[in-house]
Amino acid sequence: YVMNTLCIAAGAWLLFLTARRLNFKMPWLASLFFLFQPVVFGNTISALTEPLNALALCLALYWLTSLRYLPAAILVSLFPFFRSEGIILWAVVFLFFVLRSLWKPLIWLFSGTLVLSLAGAVYSGDLFWILTHNPYFKAELDNRFQIGHGDFLHYLHAQRQIWGIAVTVLSALALAWLLAHVV
Repeated sequence: YVMNTLCIAAGAWLLFLTARRLNFKMPWLASLFFLFQPVVFGNTISALTEPLNALALCLALYWLTSLRYLPAAILVSLFPFFRSEGIILWAVVFLFFVLRSLWKPLIWLFSGTLVLSLAGAVYSGDLFWILTHNPYFKAELDNRFQIGHGDFLHYLHAQRQIWGIAVTVLSALALAWLLAHVV
């Protein structure tokens, strides 16, 4: 619990620094919205890895906005080890580096996975242990992963439980303002 609380607190501080670096008018709101999202608040007092993953993501965002691409790439290369969903975040940063023609950090984006894959291969004898020993992938391959069936707008309807009412309303207002600004 202490580690998760420290991870969330440090993540909130890094979000404040990131928002300040991006010249937000009220950078403290980034921390406040982060801290009081029900999914963050609820997972702080848990044995789950979401708080550690959140800290890693906040640190990577801070380094990316600070133009410190090399340490950000090395940290992001470890995202799939924090949580399986880290592969998606890794892909977003990969695309960012490609679109910005940042080739040197792009190479380092493979470093953590490569080093840990080789270490795991020495230990397990399986070069692809990351995929073959991942419980989520194994459950999917064994057809043991039975997800529910819901309507197309399920996550939209669940925003109160995920983000909370205040963040959902403010996000909707921000999206409306952004669309009005674009149009």
